[in-house]
Amino acid sequence: MKRKDIWILLAILALAFLCYLFFGRPAGQTPQGTPMLRITVAGRETGLVALDHSENLTLAGENDAYNVVKIFPGGFSMKESNCRHQDCLGQGTVTAENAASRPLGSRIICLPHKLVLELVFESEETTRLEVAP
Repeated sequence: MKRKDIWILLAILALAFLCYLFFGRPAGQTPQGTPMLRITVAGRETGLVALDHSENLTLAGENDAYNVVKIFPGGFSMKESNCRHQDCLGQGTVTAENAASRPLGSRIICLPHKLVLELVFESEETTRLEVAP
């Protein structure tokens, strides 16, 4: 190996390590606590819903925008939206078991409506995230 090859290899390993630190969670290691849905619109948290029941939650936005979120015990999915391309509908279901293997992790994102749905777990960290009026 040449000296340049070693530097390239070290840079790739460092990048992989940083990606693991920021995005990775070993498979099989599921967070503890009650699963909850954090709803964020335009960068502002608007709701925190416990995922211990089944319901269809309608989220109304600006300019007649709406999204319907299907909530079930332990997870959620986007059921309906009136955004143009409806990419959010194809992002699947989020549960604690599949969050580590999904491309977007524990999130479903609707870019046109600036909506982020995220699976979080009730613990000391998330109980401080109470929604301010």
